[in-house]
Amino acid sequence: MSRNAEEGFQLYEELFNLGIDLVFLKEQHINTDTYKKALENNVQLTGTNVGFILEGINKYLLSLAKEQIKIAFEQSEEEVLDLHQRTSEGIKTAKLNGKQIGRIKGNKYTTKKEIILKTARILMTRILIQRLSK
Repeated sequence: MSRNAEEGFQLYEELFNLGIDLVFLKEQHINTDTYKKALENNVQLTGTNVGFILEGINKYLLSLAKEQIKIAFEQSEEEVLDLHQRTSEGIKTAKLNGKQIGRIKGNKYTTKKEIILKTARILMTRILIQRLSK
């Protein structure tokens, strides 16, 4: 969804405020439906002094939902960084072991598809020349 956790959370809030439902297959606890429920399931205020405590609890629950979303995005960012690190380490190890990484400069590679198309083009040209020469 984004390159880093902060950007991801900002985009999440933007889309949420636009009324777009986000569904995460592997982390369902941060779906927008869950966030909406956290906003809607406020403890009802009583109108007494206890209402101040309940208002604090409501703010806490909303803050907790936001924090869980941020944590999920931070974990995702960390996984991406770890994957980049492992990939670069694997490439370095392979190079140190003498493995060729990528194509060799200057070499031309032919694919099966290229050979088939080239053969078909030659055959079609011959057929066309034969028909024109009749």
